Amino acid sequence: MQFVFWQNIISIHQSTFLSTLSNRHSILLVVEQRLDQERKGDGWSIPDMGKTKIIVAPDDKTIDNLILENKDAVHVFSGINAFPMVYKAFKKVVALDLKILVYVEPYVWFGIKGFFRRLKYMALNLCYGKNIDGLLVTGQTGRRCFLKAGFEKSKIFDWGYFTAQRAFNEGAMSNENRQKPAILYVGRIDCNKNILSLVDICLKHVGKYACLDIIGAGPLTDLLIKKINRVEDIKYLGSKTNNEVLDLMCRYDILVLPSLYDGWGAVVNEALQNGMRVIASENCGASVLLDGKDRGEAFSFVNKEKSLEKILLKWLEKGTVSLADRQNIAEWTRYSISGDSVAAYFEKICSCISGDCTHNEVIAPWLS
Repeated sequence: MQFVFWQNIISIHQSTFLSTLSNRHSILLVVEQRLDQERKGDGWSIPDMGKTKIIVAPDDKTIDNLILENKDAVHVFSGINAFPMVYKAFKKVVALDLKILVYVEPYVWFGIKGFFRRLKYMALNLCYGKNIDGLLVTGQTGRRCFLKAGFEKSKIFDWGYFTAQRAFNEGAMSNENRQKPAILYVGRIDCNKNILSLVDICLKHVGKYACLDIIGAGPLTDLLIKKINRVEDIKYLGSKTNNEVLDLMCRYDILVLPSLYDGWGAVVNEALQNGMRVIASENCGASVLLDGKDRGEAFSFVNKEKSLEKILLKWLEKGTVSLADRQNIAEWTRYSISGDSVAAYFEKICSCISGDCTHNEVIAPWLS
């Protein structure tokens, strides 16, 4: 089959999926730019996309030619109107009534802003819903959001972001004979990521964990540094590249992602691939990867019995992650969120929108 992916950047969150898919099919990736400044600041670099052919910043004539040359392809868009070039191509593909899949993250669903966002997507559904063959939504919140906006249930498929699988590095693991778990946070230091709330909780429970190490940068960095000044067990490690973070993960037991909102949260994938347990907000799309038993658990901002503090204390009581448990967590990711498993799932979605199987037969490997 032929696939054309229309995206804003060359994303490390799509690289392992597209690289694997390009071994089986003809893949064209069209992007507005290679990387944006924020991603560069987060330590991203251009990922290996395998046999995928990449076109950067096409002009209008090139977009027209690409679409005409790929009339038989499935066209996959990052959002509907989120990025100018992507939206321009989307409308042209709609006009030709070609096969369309769309990646979508949940919109802000609460308050006045949420009300108007829902109206926006209801309007987009009225305009384009009949032309969209499948909506690839991140997390259970994404599914709820787009059902509320009126998109057909039979067109909604579970999706996520996926990171490259690295060989499990047993030799790099270092518990340093710890009796207590080591906690890691990786992400922006800002209000949405809610990192200061995590710090406040850890300050209340000093002695119940070995350390909380924080990696990232953002507008609240100075406030964070001031808050943890002279606190021995909480350290700010500054910014690090993605590869540096991956090398460090096997030294920690629990990753905490306390975001108020995250469309997905690929750092969860990376932590699980390194055998870590994860605690993440229920408003984080990747919380669907957590089973509440072995891999970690989602906490709630609404249910006080499942607050971040209570869930964190529960998992701290489990102690450090044994080598066997770490290996089991990493092994689960190999058949659930690896490039091979996701590419096979994507092929199943394409069979469904072509009428070769039913929607009920298409189940995401991380949910099966």
